[in-house]
Amino acid sequence: MMHLWTHGNQATRNNLRNLRSFGWPLHLTITEFALRRSGPLSQRFPQFKLNFSKVSGLPATAYANRVGSVLLPSSEFHTAGVFRWLPLEHKAFLTPVQRCIATASSPSSSASAEPIVAKPLTGNTSPADRPDHDAVGPSKFRLLEIDVEDMEKQRRKFIKRNNFYGKVLLSFLLAGGGLMYLAYAAADVGSGLMRHMDGLLELLYDLLPDNFPDPELAHHFVMWLASRGYLPYDLERDDPELSVNIKGLTFHTPVGLAAGFDKDAEAPLGFCKMGFGFVEVGTVTPKPQAGNPKPRIFRLAKDWAIINRCGFNSAGLDVVEPRLKKVSEDRWHDRLARRCVIGVNIGKNKNTEKAEEDIREGIRRIGRFADYLVINLSSPNTQGLRALQQRDHLRSIITAAQSELDKLEQEHKMHQAKTSQPDDTEQEKAKLQQDMTQKALDFFPTQTGRRPLLFVKIAPDLTVQEKQDIADVALETGLDGLVVTNTTIQRPESLQSRSKKETGGLSGRPLKAMATQCVSDMYKMTKGQVAIISSGGIETGLDAYERIRAGASAVEVYSSMIYRGPVVARRIKDELLSVLNQAGKP
Repeated sequence: MMHLWTHGNQATRNNLRNLRSFGWPLHLTITEFALRRSGPLSQRFPQFKLNFSKVSGLPATAYANRVGSVLLPSSEFHTAGVFRWLPLEHKAFLTPVQRCIATASSPSSSASAEPIVAKPLTGNTSPADRPDHDAVGPSKFRLLEIDVEDMEKQRRKFIKRNNFYGKVLLSFLLAGGGLMYLAYAAADVGSGLMRHMDGLLELLYDLLPDNFPDPELAHHFVMWLASRGYLPYDLERDDPELSVNIKGLTFHTPVGLAAGFDKDAEAPLGFCKMGFGFVEVGTVTPKPQAGNPKPRIFRLAKDWAIINRCGFNSAGLDVVEPRLKKVSEDRWHDRLARRCVIGVNIGKNKNTEKAEEDIREGIRRIGRFADYLVINLSSPNTQGLRALQQRDHLRSIITAAQSELDKLEQEHKMHQAKTSQPDDTEQEKAKLQQDMTQKALDFFPTQTGRRPLLFVKIAPDLTVQEKQDIADVALETGLDGLVVTNTTIQRPESLQSRSKKETGGLSGRPLKAMATQCVSDMYKMTKGQVAIISSGGIETGLDAYERIRAGASAVEVYSSMIYRGPVVARRIKDELLSVLNQAGKP
């Protein structure tokens, strides 16, 4: 088999006729001629005489008359009889190449190709100038007709190869477009993709074992994403009707993230940008402590609940203080986090005998970076902590905390007093006011520019008398607010998950009714004079509405963040607004 590559133009066909006139018994059919509109190439090239070596045992001498391209043997494929196409000069004129196929029946040979000699013809040629003739006549060889079947196979192979590369390119384009859409959709909690996140998570928790993957490991991964800004943002503008004001502190939305999720202030602004109106950092202890042994967090997926016995694991004030300082500086430059309220939950170390000392130190070092402070006296995982909710202990702790806040305010006033006394002109007065405002933001870099509000977090497992004692102390000391409630040590009979008997505090859906009742009780006992932030079992906007109707000013979520995913804040806000529009604001 010999593959002859030739240029498809009139000069080539003339050349083939010339070859036949010199004694070549050729039977060739040239397919798919591509005629150039620029004119025949025969006008651009002179006459040439080309001597070919033996190919596959066939002596051959070709005379090319006014040819635009010639055929040369390929040394790489010599034994297979494959010719390669080569232009005489100016490749730009020789782009369309067509294939002719001829079949030779003479014995094959592996003789090596001799150098090609090309020289111009000077005139008429004689038989002596024709090496393909001897005394007897032309050499005995014949070329059969074109192998049409092989040509069709080659054509199909070419099409198949092009189709393969086309499919690969199309696949890459579709995959790239899909990834770009997913990246865009996953970056916005209000996108159509993220709207189905809670359903996907619910299906995932149904298919996987309760504690696979490890809850604490999964939590660390989420915190890693949040600290690098990889969690989705809530780009929708919140309705002004959701805004809440608690003693001068404005919450642009009443849905926040409860303490325990971001214990060490790793990414509070990341959660603010997810749509939460406020984020409560902590619990933070003065000294670092590891907490209780692992495993200490358990999912109860069938019950939409969590059991934890972490025990105030904290990085300590030395780590949290610079982080909060950076947060207070960065949030003013972020449009999505600028209005977010930052709360800080503080507690005592496990081995501290006097809780007042740890509370004082916490307020002294990080109090001025918080919009509100929460004293945690209700965790069930620190021995003896809940006893501090009793009347006398509670009064002592609140008094110590308020005393430390007073010191911060005195220090703040000293900074303001250093401003020089101005003249009695309007311009100087305006300058003084601007300067004092800036100093207030420098010392208290918070939403209000003044001392933080003070809250106490209480347990749900309180008797009526214990609740009344807390209410009395709150009114007596002028406490700003209560966080109601922490986790419970009770185990309802309705629990179905295998981990239901684990020790620790239970949060989530089983806590809903108990927390709502506790909010109602504390609101009535404090006569509505103490602000209440409700936590425990908040999953939907209707849950938030029920807590607000019971007496809460704002709500916090924790377990539903795990089971509904990053869309939970936006979902609750939308549902709450819908309920408010239907039922009217309370």
